[in-house]
Amino acid sequence: SEEAVLDALDEAVAGGVLTPMQRTDGDWYRFTHNKLAQVLAQGLNVRRRRKMHAKVAEALADRPGTPVGQMAWHWYHAGDMPKAFVAARDASHHALSVHDYDDALTFGAMAAETAETPEQKLEAHELRGDALRRLDRFGEAAAAYARARLGGAADGARALDLRRKELRTSLVAGTISPAAAAAEARKLADY
Repeated sequence: SEEAVLDALDEAVAGGVLTPMQRTDGDWYRFTHNKLAQVLAQGLNVRRRRKMHAKVAEALADRPGTPVGQMAWHWYHAGDMPKAFVAARDASHHALSVHDYDDALTFGAMAAETAETPEQKLEAHELRGDALRRLDRFGEAAAAYARARLGGAADGARALDLRRKELRTSLVAGTISPAAAAAEARKLADY
């Protein structure tokens, strides 16, 4: 009942487990420490945990201004891979735009793991490559671009763009000689 929920919330606040948040759009609480949420979640069986993550993700989706990365995390743990992919892809794009390359890589990897179609895999691996390149991890970036190009639905201009990215990062990483890169670039120019 609502009364039981209010009593449980009061008890959790008094015990230092939750703290109320000042918001104009309703009553919100957060755990005083992330580990508390993890410990409580471990007490649930897998099915209940997934259901809980799905409910949290749905509630966050209805709340304006929720960082898309939070929704990605909850959709992923709820086992809803299509929604997790979309949220992780969007979170990776956002992180790249604000120069948070570690998050861009994390969410790019989550997008790659949850991708179901060749086009989704291409996009996810390209995001990984973009984040790795900006983190100066050029060899790994080249491999991510190659994986996007070879494993995705790349054709035409998209395939050429991925191959150019792959060549540039391979050249900086030192995994391809300048002469070999130039020869390959000449071949690409003929297309």
